Amino acid sequence: MSAERMDVRVLDSLPEGYLPILKVDFKRDKKLLWKIENKVFWGSIMLAVIMHFVVPITTFVTLDYGFLNFLGRLAAALAACFAYMLLHELAHGVAMRCMGGKKVSYGFSIPYAYAGSGDFFGRKSYTVVALAPVLLFAVLLTVIMLLVPRQWFWAVWLVQIFNLTGSVGDYYVTWRFAKLPADILVQDSGVSMTVYSKEKI
Repeated sequence: MSAERMDVRVLDSLPEGYLPILKVDFKRDKKLLWKIENKVFWGSIMLAVIMHFVVPITTFVTLDYGFLNFLGRLAAALAACFAYMLLHELAHGVAMRCMGGKKVSYGFSIPYAYAGSGDFFGRKSYTVVALAPVLLFAVLLTVIMLLVPRQWFWAVWLVQIFNLTGSVGDYYVTWRFAKLPADILVQDSGVSMTVYSKEKI
C-alpha cells in the first residue's frame, strides 16, 4: 500500500518497516501543554476584544434581567462547558469511525476525558480526527449565538471560548504532524499519541 493511500485512510496493523519516531503525551509533558495553552489564552483574549467591536459589551455582561437570572445563566454555561467536554471527545470518536477506525474507546484520565483507538491513522485522516470537534462546535455555537435571546448570548460565547481554547492539543498535533514525513501513521490511545514512519527524523 502506497504512502499516499495510507495518508488518506486508516490501518488496523502497522506495516513492515515502520518504527516510532515521535510520542506526544500532554498528561506527562505539562510544560509543553502549558506553553501551548498560554499562547491560545492570549489569542482568546484578542478574539474577545475583537468581538467587542462586533457585539456591544453589554450583550456579554448584561444584568438587565436580574442578578439571580445572571447567576442562572452562568451556571448553565458552566454545565454546558462540562457537557461540551464529553461531546468533544464523542466527536473525536465519531471522526475516527468515519475515517475507517474499527474500534474506539472512551474514558477519563483526570482531569481529561478522552477518545482513543488502536488503529493507525494516516496524516490526512488524523487531521480530520483532530480538528473535527473544534470546527463542528465552532459552527454550531456560532449559529446558536445568532439565535438565542440577547441575555443568553454571552453564556453561549463562554462555551465557544471553551471550545476554541480547549482544543489546544488538537491544534498542536495538527501543526506538529504536518512537519513530519508524508508516510506517517498515528496511533492515538486517547491519553498519548505515537507516530510511526519508515523515514527517520
